[in-house]
Amino acid sequence: MRLVTLGVGAADSPRYAPAGRLVARRGVRVMLDGGRVPRLPGGWMPGWERPIRFAGGVGGHLHVPAVAEAAHRHRVGRLVFAHIGRPTIRAIDRGEQPMFAQFARDGQMVRVTGRR
Repeated sequence: MRLVTLGVGAADSPRYAPAGRLVARRGVRVMLDGGRVPRLPGGWMPGWERPIRFAGGVGGHLHVPAVAEAAHRHRVGRLVFAHIGRPTIRAIDRGEQPMFAQFARDGQMVRVTGRR
């Protein structure tokens, strides 16, 4: 199976194309769209070290370091972050890198196999 990042940025990213993935296997291709960024409550903006909470407290996203730590703990073979927002861009610019992970690039192809 191949995964291609058509873009890795949040909807309003100043650096990356909007997130989208193309999944291809055995002649079948499916396009997945990251969608628009949900409205965040009361001007509260998540940071590199904080999770994102959606308005009304319904769902959200874990922060990059927590996801990397959980992936490492569960023996994930390779972790690629493919949706990059402004807090993560600022962390990248400061030279920060999560342990056991990499950031995807616009147009990058990742081959997924069942082997470790």
